[in-house]
Amino acid sequence: MTEKTHATVRVLVAFDAWRHDAEALEMAAGMAARRQAELLALFIEDINLMNLAELPFATEIDRFCAVERRLDRVRVARHLRARAAQLRGLIDELSERLQVSGSLKILRGHYIAVALAAAADMDILLLGKRTVNPRPASYLQTRYESVERQRRALVGEPVWVIFDGSPAAARALIIASELAVQGGCELAVILPARSDTEAARWRRHIAELANFNALAARMVLIPPDDAAGLVHLVRRAGCGLLVAKRDEDEVIRMVAENAGCPLVLVV
Repeated sequence: MTEKTHATVRVLVAFDAWRHDAEALEMAAGMAARRQAELLALFIEDINLMNLAELPFATEIDRFCAVERRLDRVRVARHLRARAAQLRGLIDELSERLQVSGSLKILRGHYIAVALAAAADMDILLLGKRTVNPRPASYLQTRYESVERQRRALVGEPVWVIFDGSPAAARALIIASELAVQGGCELAVILPARSDTEAARWRRHIAELANFNALAARMVLIPPDDAAGLVHLVRRAGCGLLVAKRDEDEVIRMVAENAGCPLVLVV
């Protein structure tokens, strides 16, 4: 894995009110366990949601009984505390079962900005998939079998990775390959190249990487700096997980909000 070793890798997974699936947490815990690394989970209380709850006209509709009621700050805060407690319970379970050191930190702000800032000294950041209808609390509290849940989380959906020839992209490629093998699914490599010559050079670089079978991967060429095209590609083709180096924050924001899949960022 180039200059990064398993012993130095630190893994952060970030959640908010719309991102709290158990699969993402288990995936992050698995990466930490394989690298003998510490796992840090971050629960971000959405400042916009808290501000909205203070407005006198703010209402919510219960998606189970379709009853409209006023959105108040006390109930929102109670809901967020409950989510954080559920995550803490899952972390404790994973820590014991996978023998990893795990902890939970609670911050308030805007999800992407806070997650990126918190990951400044981390090596891997996992951003959960955004969902409009989060799973109920009972789902998060259910005990499950680790291997089978991880298999179901990825099987059938390809793991995509963005490769631009940089050392960080090489690390992302190795991690994506590991996750694809673990999930028993296809690996697809996105090459944001400016020319066919550049793309060919990157393909040769990929073929030379240790512990990576380039023949098993699908290569897709796209224009560089085309976040909208990237989102369209992975949504159209299907994506179980997108792995990329941490680079331009604006591109990260667009992909994290619109790609419809978990995002793993590698330093």
